[in-house]
Amino acid sequence: MAVLVSVLAGATGVMTFAAPASAHANAITASVACDTDSGEYRVTWTVANDWAGKATLSSVSATPTQIADIAVGTVVPARYNGRNGTVSGVQRVPGTATSAALRLSSRWTDGYTASASRTVSLNGTCRPPAPVCTPADTAAYGHTFDGAAGNATVRTRNLPLCAGQSQDFTLVSYTATAAGSAGAQQLFDSATGVLDGSHREVTLDVDLPACYRTVYLVWGTGVVTPLGGGTPYAATRLGGARSPGDRSTGPVGAHEGGSGGCATPAAAVTDACDGSRTVHLSNGAAATLPTEFTVTAASGFSRTVTVRPGATVDVAVAADAGTLTVRADGDTVARGTWTRPAGCPPPVVTSTADCTSMTVTVANPAGNTPVTATVRPRGGDSRTLRVAPGTAGSATVDAEPGMTVDVTAGPTAVTLTYARPAGCGKPVEPTPTPTPTDCPEPTDSPEPTDSPEPTDSPEPTHSPEPTDTPTPGGTASPVPSTDGSGDGSGGTAPQPTLPVTGAGLTPFVAAGATLTFLGALFLVLGRRRETGC
Repeated sequence: MAVLVSVLAGATGVMTFAAPASAHANAITASVACDTDSGEYRVTWTVANDWAGKATLSSVSATPTQIADIAVGTVVPARYNGRNGTVSGVQRVPGTATSAALRLSSRWTDGYTASASRTVSLNGTCRPPAPVCTPADTAAYGHTFDGAAGNATVRTRNLPLCAGQSQDFTLVSYTATAAGSAGAQQLFDSATGVLDGSHREVTLDVDLPACYRTVYLVWGTGVVTPLGGGTPYAATRLGGARSPGDRSTGPVGAHEGGSGGCATPAAAVTDACDGSRTVHLSNGAAATLPTEFTVTAASGFSRTVTVRPGATVDVAVAADAGTLTVRADGDTVARGTWTRPAGCPPPVVTSTADCTSMTVTVANPAGNTPVTATVRPRGGDSRTLRVAPGTAGSATVDAEPGMTVDVTAGPTAVTLTYARPAGCGKPVEPTPTPTPTDCPEPTDSPEPTDSPEPTDSPEPTHSPEPTDTPTPGGTASPVPSTDGSGDGSGGTAPQPTLPVTGAGLTPFVAAGATLTFLGALFLVLGRRRETGC
């Protein structure tokens, strides 16, 4: 509540009338008080009307400030029942002023006019009492700041803050991805202190990361994380050029320092027997920033993972993904292809044999990768098997006693030797088949001799004329000799001869010669077929 102190002030007044002083007068009076809350004079002006008619102010002039409720157009009531009519107004004047004045003119209802003025002398010493506190919103502050050590102090410069008022200040440290504050910054530590009527100074301390870092001393409690580029806390850093930070006197509350990265990324890969892989991503316990990992594979697989400080994350990659690449914050930290672990069960190779062949079987245990097996007989063509996990594949090759077969299947490599089973008997030695260069030069087969030309058959001799047929019961008559050796009188008759048949034998002789030739030819051809020549 304002405290008013009455002030004895000298006052002088001048009134001018257009008629005798006994009629139509405006009397001006003033009282003065010092308002110690505001440090201003409070001058209360009163204008009185001593005539029975109302008076209207036609002009008003007040110095050094205007007067509330006394202005042009204000009506001063008529004198009534022996009492003057009055109006009052208050003028607030600076405590350093030495005078205040009011000048006015009036017109009464009967047309009469008059003017009046008054000046009040002031001593210019109106002041509020000496303050014992300062409002928080206008208080001035001072501070110290050592960002490299992570500490600061803040204090009110003159008076403590007024009761019930306070102001917060915060010291905050960040980790940085590189020297300076150009990259992203993550909150590391912060401390907030409060100034009020009972605490005129506060000390702040924060921990600092053992890597690139920034430290800020700021107005209020508005901690931001993460911080981007630009100028963090541009308006609120104490000692800065912008408000409200400029209300504290001291060094600019911003520090950049430290060395080395704040993230400690690592990647390890575990290979499984079935060809799948597990990528173990970690960000060390001493890290102060999260790390962004990207895992990619030649197959097109890609996954991005953010790992907090001190945490680990596993990423599963399917079999046959190809070469893996792991990057952390853009840098490659691991790269490689699948390698068969030492503890995987190897493929098992077995064989069976019969009298002429060997069958090789490759069994691939479940939980392995598919395996490619090669069966290669010595001196023969190889066979390739693709064996899935949990299955077996077989290949059969012709075999002879003592023959060996080389088998490879993943990490397994064996040499098998063929042994003929008992009961197969002695093997028949095969007749070697001569190559065309081994064929002997064929000898000239003897040319078949020409069949002799048949000679002209002698003319057949005439059979002797038959004798006369004896009569029945008679005897045959002797045949007379034709060469005159007999005399037909009882001599011996000549012996009969076979008839000559030369002309009928000729075709048989020619056919026999032809068959002999053809037999020789078939014999030569048959021998050539047996030898392959």
